Amino acid sequence: MSTLVAGDEITITPEAALTDTASWVKAMGQFLADAAKEGKTVRVVAEEETFTPRETAAALDISRSAVQRAIVAGEMKTIRRGTHYRVTASEIRRYRRQMLDRMSKAMADAF
Repeated sequence: MSTLVAGDEITITPEAALTDTASWVKAMGQFLADAAKEGKTVRVVAEEETFTPRETAAALDISRSAVQRAIVAGEMKTIRRGTHYRVTASEIRRYRRQMLDRMSKAMADAF
C-alpha cells in the first residue's frame, strides 16, 4: 500500500507522492483533522527507506554473510535500530558503485 495510516502514524511512499497525489493528500488531510480534534501536534518527517541485511543482499545479488562482513569491516554504513542493522537506499547504491568499480579495476588489471 502506498499510503498507510496506522494509529498515530501516516506513511506515504515516494511512489504515492509522485503518482497518487489525490489519494495521499486526502489521507493526510484527514489525518491532520483527526489529530487537531484530539489536540495533538503533528510532526512531518521525511526519512530515507531502509533495508535489512537480507534485503540488502538481495538488492546487491550477494550473500547475507557478505553484507554482514562488509558491515563489520566498516565498508558498508548502517543505521542501528535497537539490536538490528538497517542499510539506507543511498548506501546500497554507493556500495553497488564501489563493487562495480572494484570489479572493473580487477578486470582491467587482468589484461
